[in-house]
Amino acid sequence: RVVEHSLWLLGRSRVEVMMIHEPEWPQWALDPKQGGIVLDTLEKLKREGVIGAIGMGGIDCNFMASMIETDRIDVVLNFMHYDLAVQDATHRLLPAARKHDVGVILGGPFRQGALAEKQHERIAEMRRTKIYPWGFDEEVLRRIDGIYALADDWEMSLSEMGIRFLLSDPQISTIIPGPRKVAELKSNIEAALKGPLPQDMVERIKAL
Repeated sequence: RVVEHSLWLLGRSRVEVMMIHEPEWPQWALDPKQGGIVLDTLEKLKREGVIGAIGMGGIDCNFMASMIETDRIDVVLNFMHYDLAVQDATHRLLPAARKHDVGVILGGPFRQGALAEKQHERIAEMRRTKIYPWGFDEEVLRRIDGIYALADDWEMSLSEMGIRFLLSDPQISTIIPGPRKVAELKSNIEAALKGPLPQDMVERIKAL
C-alpha cells in the first residue's frame, strides 16, 4: 500500500530504487537472519518489476552491514559515517558492500555544515559549553581543525575538498551534498567535475 501510494504521488508505475529508512527501527521488523515481511514484500515487487532495486538508508553501519550480508539488499545510503573528518563506514559497511556487490550512496558529506565552510565560532562554542550536537565530539573537532588547516594550505574550499575526497573512493556510487541554494548546487557540480583528489592529498586527509 505504501509503495502504491508513493508511485501515485510520483506519477510513475515504477521506481528504480525503493529505500527502507533507518532499517533498524522496530516498525520495519527487519532481521538479518529472518528478513521480515517488509523485505519479503520489496522482493516480490522487484520480481514484478515495480521496483528496480532494494535499498536502505540510515546511520547504523553495523545493522546495514548485517543486512548486506544476507545478499537481499542492492544499495545502501549511509549518513554521517564517511566524510573528511569521519570514515567509520570503511571499517565494516564498505567491505561488506564490496564483497556483496552493493551500491553505496553517501548523504550528509558536510557534517551538518561544519565541513561546508569554516565554522570556528560554532566549534569554539561546542568546546566552551561541552555540548556537542549529534555527530560531534572532541575527537571529531580535532580532526576538523586539521581539515581546516589543510584547506588553508591547499587554498581549496571545504566543499570542493569534501566532494573530491569522497569521489576518490571508487566504491562510492554517488553523493547527496544537499545544497540549499542554486549557487551551492553549481559549486558542487564544478567540484565534482574536477574529479578525485590526488592520492597524496587523500592520504593526508586519512592520516588525520
